[in-house]
Amino acid sequence: MTNVASIQQARDRVLQMARQIEELSQTAAPPETFFPEFLRLLVGSLGARAGAIWMLDGASRLRLAHELRFAETGIRENSPAAGINDRLLHEALSTGQAVSISPDDPNSANRLPAAFLVLVAALQVGEESLGVVEIFQRSDAPRDARPGFLQFVEQMVGHASRYLERQQSNLQPQDASSFLTDFEQFLLQLQRGEDTEEVATTAANDGRQLLGCDRLSVAIHKGAKTSIVAISGQDSVNSRANLTRAMAQIAQRVIELREPLTFSGKIDELPPQIEKPLADFVQESGSRMVKLLPLVEPEPLISRHEDEHRRKAPPRPRETLGCLVIEQTAESRPRLTVEARSTLLAEHVSAVLARARHNDRILFLRLWQTLGHGAEWFHGRRLAKTLAALAGVVLVIAALWLVPYDYRVTGKGKLMPVRRHQIFAPENGEVIEVFVHGGDKVKNDQKLLQLRNEQLAAELNENVSKLEQANQQVVSSGHEADAAAKEGDHPGMLRAAAARRKAQIEFDGLSEIVKIQKERVDSLLIRAPIDGRVASFQLEETLKNRPVQQGELLLEDMDESGPWRLELEVEGSRMGHVLRAWNASPDHKLDVEFIPATALESTFTATLDSISTHSAVSNDQSNIFEMHASTDASKIPDKWIGAEVRAKINCGPRSLGYVLFGDVVEFIRQKLWL
Repeated sequence: MTNVASIQQARDRVLQMARQIEELSQTAAPPETFFPEFLRLLVGSLGARAGAIWMLDGASRLRLAHELRFAETGIRENSPAAGINDRLLHEALSTGQAVSISPDDPNSANRLPAAFLVLVAALQVGEESLGVVEIFQRSDAPRDARPGFLQFVEQMVGHASRYLERQQSNLQPQDASSFLTDFEQFLLQLQRGEDTEEVATTAANDGRQLLGCDRLSVAIHKGAKTSIVAISGQDSVNSRANLTRAMAQIAQRVIELREPLTFSGKIDELPPQIEKPLADFVQESGSRMVKLLPLVEPEPLISRHEDEHRRKAPPRPRETLGCLVIEQTAESRPRLTVEARSTLLAEHVSAVLARARHNDRILFLRLWQTLGHGAEWFHGRRLAKTLAALAGVVLVIAALWLVPYDYRVTGKGKLMPVRRHQIFAPENGEVIEVFVHGGDKVKNDQKLLQLRNEQLAAELNENVSKLEQANQQVVSSGHEADAAAKEGDHPGMLRAAAARRKAQIEFDGLSEIVKIQKERVDSLLIRAPIDGRVASFQLEETLKNRPVQQGELLLEDMDESGPWRLELEVEGSRMGHVLRAWNASPDHKLDVEFIPATALESTFTATLDSISTHSAVSNDQSNIFEMHASTDASKIPDKWIGAEVRAKINCGPRSLGYVLFGDVVEFIRQKLWL
């Protein structure tokens, strides 16, 4: 019983000293009074051997500001120990994390400055480290008690850090005008949000700067689900991340309770429905302070025109819209700016978020806004201008519908003489002589080309020799028959007559073959079939000394003095208009206007008088119809055989709108019709 009583007395003494440190940190005592008393209470509550407080000076070096029995550690007299201690202090200063090192730790050889359990924690204001508190506990302290020592030192140093923060706030008071300016800009940005996500994003990013916290998140509650919509410093939120899920669960519990929640290191005193999700979230986030504020719909304004009955009606319960999640990672106690501004921030975010939620619930809001803006535009003289514009549009539509205009189908082709001949190779052979040049005028039966076929010439010579032999055989057989007749040799006469008959038959056959071969040899000299002009180009370069095959096109002879015509090609998709006009014409003729490539400045006329009865395939693999149109070529200056023309075939009157936009409609139907 005595041992239990002594343990309880020790605990009460530690709690009493902890309360004294907390009360001391809230006083306005100067640093030269606060820190010695703080160090005395901290060393006494732990039963430690010594303690020291190190502060940063202007040169970013640590100096010993306050100490209690520090000389007993022996660090001052030992230069290597002083160096190790200096590195330990700077490490705590840079990381901001509280650490403990004991002689029995595996890695304590180069980190322990003295044979004590050393506890080190940084003094921080915001994210800036100003100094270090160092406690020297006896080395035989129980290992199970060391985490408690470290946690206690960390909490007490947190009170000292808040004392420094208040000291700085007193030395450099907050500029109210600066805060109001920042808060005004925050409200302006918040009011610009049109939907829930925009408002939440602005609240998370700009609100974090206003509160001075490490992270600010916004949870939105819809129906039975709570989701994290915005996290400060992140462009998007990964809803599947463990941190996001844990944050959504604790936010859901706070929204259900409709009460704010602040975690500063202790979870055991919280309600059971909060304890588990909060512990999971703190473990995932690593935050030392978490403050959750439910966002509740503000009370509605009372309209001056509201009747007395509605005023007496019970108010509608206010909806919980979401939750603000405020986090600090460096210290467990809320900073002054967080405590002073978080409630104000939550009220304004709730008001704007309620308006955004109301807008989100309006079906087709963007459409109604557009219609409203459009209706608002019609005021004053704009209405008269709009009516005038509508009247003009109606007149244009009526004109497009009622005014007739000639519909013309476009085709392309060539300007060619009607009388022309294509000259083909009559036999296989070789061109040995070219008598004309491309573009020369020629007369009928004028020599054009000379071909040579050596095999045909050899066959002709052989057959001529055989023909002469057959002729001699006929003559000699005739003489033999006459001689036998004079001698009265009747059998000899019959034999001679039979031989003569056989030779005559052979002679007649060879004569016919030689005649045909001579005609074939004569055909190797190619002559002009008509008076005209050689339309082929560079004959010598393309034909002379070149072998040709029978039926191969050699050149063209065209009569320029005769009639000319347009040889046109029209797309198959446009033939419906042409055929309707063609069938409607009594003489099956249609007017054509064309522009030759040799005279682009003038327009000429022609008459469509023939259409192909079947379609063909053009060079680009499209379906076309060929047609001919006669024209008076004498009116065309600088006409040239094969000159390209673009023609428009008049297919009769149609509405002006169809003439202008019919091709567009047909294209859409052709490409999109299923």
